Amino acid sequence: MKYARVLDSVVQEVFVPPAGLTIEDCFTPEVVVLFEPCPDEVEQNWIKEPDGSFAAPPPPEPPTPPEPLVEPAVTEEA
Repeated sequence: MKYARVLDSVVQEVFVPPAGLTIEDCFTPEVVVLFEPCPDEVEQNWIKEPDGSFAAPPPPEPPTPPEPLVEPAVTEEA
C-alpha cells in the first residue's frame, strides 16, 4: 500500500513500506498519523481534491523568454 503526506492539499511525500512491513513498522505513531493511504499513481506535488481524490498537478508554465538586449542607438555628431 502507498501512503501520502499531505499539507495544504499538496502531497509533500509518498511512502511505500518495504515488503512484509506496514507503515506502523516503519515510523513512530506521531509520524504515522501524518500519512494517509493513496492510490499507487499518486506522486509528490499531486493535489488532494476536496472530495478526497488525488489529481496530478497542472503542467508548469513555459518559461518567459528573456527580453532581447537592445544596444543604444549611436548618433553621429557633426
